[in-house]
Amino acid sequence: MLNYLQIDNYALIEHSEVEFSPGFNVITGESGAGKSIMLGALAFLSGERTPATVLRSGSSRCSVSAIFTIPPTLREGVRQLLEDSGIEYNSETDELALR
Repeated sequence: MLNYLQIDNYALIEHSEVEFSPGFNVITGESGAGKSIMLGALAFLSGERTPATVLRSGSSRCSVSAIFTIPPTLREGVRQLLEDSGIEYNSETDELALR
């Protein structure tokens, strides 16, 4: 589950932080409110190829950070996937931070 998302200098977003609650969360807004930009930032975070045009005008770098809670049923698979990719995984906690 996605618990926290921070976006800096991505597309039109200078800085945004969102905390999600357990359960069902909905992001709504009018056209142009930034919903698709948030999804693009999550894709960027997951390693999707992203064009340089997502860098906010006037900025030299952007960053996207997120904290996920890994459910018990997926912990072993996530641990194995990360270790196979050479990424350290702290099995003491059920949270995964990506940046």
